[in-house]
Amino acid sequence: MPTERRRAAVVGSPVAHSLSPVLHLAAYQALGLSGWTYDRIERDAAGMPSLVSSLDDTWAGLSVTMPGKQAALRLASSATPRATAVGAANTLVRQDSGGWHADCSDVDGVVGALRAAGGYEGVDGITGVVLGAGGTACAALAGLVELGVPEASVVVRDPSRADAARACADRLGLSIKVVRWSGVDFADLLAGPAVLVNTAPAGAIESSVDTLARAAFVLDVIYHPWPTLLATAVQQRGGRIATGLDMLLHQAFTQVELFTGRPAPRPAMRDALRAATGGVLDLPLGPDPDERFRAVTVGELKPFATKVIIEPYNPEWPAWYAADEAAIRAALGPRALRVEHTGSTSVPGLPAKPIIDILLLVADPADEPAYVPDLERAGYKLRAREPNWYEHRVLRRRTDEGDPHDVNLHVFAPDTAAPEIDRMLTFRDWLRTHSADRDHYARTKLQLSTRTWRYVQDYADAKTAVIEEILTRAAAARR
Repeated sequence: MPTERRRAAVVGSPVAHSLSPVLHLAAYQALGLSGWTYDRIERDAAGMPSLVSSLDDTWAGLSVTMPGKQAALRLASSATPRATAVGAANTLVRQDSGGWHADCSDVDGVVGALRAAGGYEGVDGITGVVLGAGGTACAALAGLVELGVPEASVVVRDPSRADAARACADRLGLSIKVVRWSGVDFADLLAGPAVLVNTAPAGAIESSVDTLARAAFVLDVIYHPWPTLLATAVQQRGGRIATGLDMLLHQAFTQVELFTGRPAPRPAMRDALRAATGGVLDLPLGPDPDERFRAVTVGELKPFATKVIIEPYNPEWPAWYAADEAAIRAALGPRALRVEHTGSTSVPGLPAKPIIDILLLVADPADEPAYVPDLERAGYKLRAREPNWYEHRVLRRRTDEGDPHDVNLHVFAPDTAAPEIDRMLTFRDWLRTHSADRDHYARTKLQLSTRTWRYVQDYADAKTAVIEEILTRAAAARR
């Protein structure tokens, strides 16, 4: 309810300077959440346990700044894999159970800032360079992994103080090299395409700033006073720079969505932050994250802040599929050229979302009048139309709309979509007969399900690397 009293706050020490209230209060106002408040709470790491234990169920979440991020992770009853990997949490979300779920939206800050303000795009052979090894450096390493950067160098004054960065990289599966500042050759380090994240103070980089500015993509976490030496050097050579202010903005989008369960009103938040900082930076938002879904969705686009529920394998799932197959064949007759049970519920022993995925082949998916009305009369609703991807259509059934179980019905043509059809069936059949890969996939699904996703498709996209790894083994076995 918009008028329901809910509370949130930023916690840290010192915290009086924090711009988080500007961002969150602008979001609540834009969302019409008149009963929501957002405060500043001065508290160091030692004071975090007593604070968290004192909060009642009117609290939706906490934004945690230094020095309490590691303490926040320890206090949480559950945590996202990225928060665990970074070893710190800047976000605590109240759970229905009364516990707290930890996340590290600083990672989204790094990724969003580099993409929107820094112009980042994937480049073959790209490497990462992180200056400094403090807490922000670990979030930067996690951001590089999300951006697809395969390896990074961490430049520090004293390599013995980079243990946290090394441990973080190990948890992330990122190859890193720790380089002593006094012996580094930045020209050599940045000779190829590189993304540079600076977490060091201006004085530390002053003598090397012109060389550092040559990096293809740059995030300078320092943004006050503006412009920084690195920003000036990048701009003088005509480059684009992402800043800590961009990072603050993009991590706040995630926090607002986790706290409220609603899409962050990005323009309103950006405008508020720009006004509060005197308009010194443009703070670009980047592409609309919903556009790719809006373009293919039939009807209302419904995010949001989705929690993926993975259940143990249910031996009733094949019977659910059989009932749907019978209904589809009864509705379409010979127009149903092929019907197959696909997805995780088709693999015995595999934990899955309790959604029956079905592959339906028809002569021409684009000829919707030839099959959609009959399927709709059978209870399936058209929800997605992707003409640029094998003319794919999706119809569905949902228990929250009165259906007996959830179904995603994927419609393709046998000839034009042959590569995707083969991919789907190969993956299913391989998992049915190879328990090691089935268990590997299960672990990946369960790990990813601990995160909150903007859309379920985002969760599906996050599984791509593991799926491709397994498909590679399956293809090799077929040769």
